[in-house]
Amino acid sequence: KIPIYLVSFMMALAILKVGCTHFSHEIMSPAVDTSKFLEMARNFVKDQDLAMTADTVTTNVEVTADNIESLARKVIEDMTGVDFTSNPAVVTKVIDFASQAIVDSLTSSFLDFGMIQVSDILVNVEWSLHDGTRFTSLGIQDKTGNPKFESQMYFTHTNIVIEPESDISAKQEMGPFELISKNGFGTTCEILRWTVVIQTDKCIITNPEPYIVITANEAHCWFGDQKVAKGSAKFCQPNEDCDCCSIHDKIRSEDCIQWVVQRLVATGFYNIKVEGGVKAEVSGVEVDVKLTMEAGRIGAKLEKEVVGVLCAKSGAKSLTGYP
Repeated sequence: KIPIYLVSFMMALAILKVGCTHFSHEIMSPAVDTSKFLEMARNFVKDQDLAMTADTVTTNVEVTADNIESLARKVIEDMTGVDFTSNPAVVTKVIDFASQAIVDSLTSSFLDFGMIQVSDILVNVEWSLHDGTRFTSLGIQDKTGNPKFESQMYFTHTNIVIEPESDISAKQEMGPFELISKNGFGTTCEILRWTVVIQTDKCIITNPEPYIVITANEAHCWFGDQKVAKGSAKFCQPNEDCDCCSIHDKIRSEDCIQWVVQRLVATGFYNIKVEGGVKAEVSGVEVDVKLTMEAGRIGAKLEKEVVGVLCAKSGAKSLTGYP
């Protein structure tokens, strides 16, 4: 017969074992410095001139091999967007509207993209809107305290124009141009490079379209997309050094082109609709595809148009939207 104190001791061990097994999948994170995350969140609010403040960042849970999938899903469901056009502003999370199939797909791609890794730390970011609304969003930082993800900061991109490295003064060439965008974590997410080149015989442009040569069109960040439309149109410009213009029989004029490059960036649940074979104009110039931005409840959009003029004989140039 087993003494009653021994039975009680064995039961306590069993309960302890079950408890340890239950909690081994979700290890509460040790005290980790979150000051970098808070500073970045506050700079993000300032740079974007948003009607809210970043109040605190606190640690939540450590990512392990056992819980990485469940925590990835947790982050996806918690992804947050704020509609500042409403009064009061409306805070929306993915779990409020997305189907299970969408959450499953995003969780899988989030893991495949390496957005969350073992030893990362989930953090709680506390925000206050200027209308008094308070909410929390989940973020991710690595074990050394470097911020990696928070949906509002990750999906908000900013255009950065890179000055041409080569001689932009060449008579029959403009560029190369480079347009990049970075998110709230300073990650370069989209890159677009192009050059505009014409071939001439004195006052006449001799080569056919396209005059715009895209040399890089890249999107590197998770759940983001970039689309480009381009086009050009010939016209005559008065020039006393020319005999005629190839477009008309107008005397004393040279061939010129007006060109345009349109770039759209969509992140999160925003989407870019692309229509080929449809007549579309950007800044008065017909472009090769029609791009339409479709709004989403979480995510952001970024648009940029660059318009230029390049002439055959004089090399006359004008440029708007760049830098």
